[in-house]
Amino acid sequence: MGKKVFGMSFALVFVAGIGIVLWRILTPEVVVINGSSTPVSQVTIHLPASRLVFDALAPGEKATIYYSTSQTDGIYRYAIEFADAPTMRGSCGRVNDSQYGKRFILTVNSPSATECEDSYKL
Repeated sequence: MGKKVFGMSFALVFVAGIGIVLWRILTPEVVVINGSSTPVSQVTIHLPASRLVFDALAPGEKATIYYSTSQTDGIYRYAIEFADAPTMRGSCGRVNDSQYGKRFILTVNSPSATECEDSYKL
């Protein structure tokens, strides 16, 4: 009886683990990297059907937020707030419905320059 319970428990944990890995691969994400020497106070990214808010990022830090695949077609619009510099606003990249595995990377190079990259995790 003990081996059977152990085997079933192991199988359940294994299947749950596979499910988590698939969810992480298939769910679209936005990654913000502070590649500048200036601390970032907050980053807000507007998608057509949602809004993502990243807290403070020290120089060299990065953060990731996953978002829903249910989006209308549009672009990523961003606002990057700094403690001692004006807020930088811009847009780049494309958002579409059902973009499974999508990764959008916004790199802050300085208080006046960013870099955007659209890619897929698959």
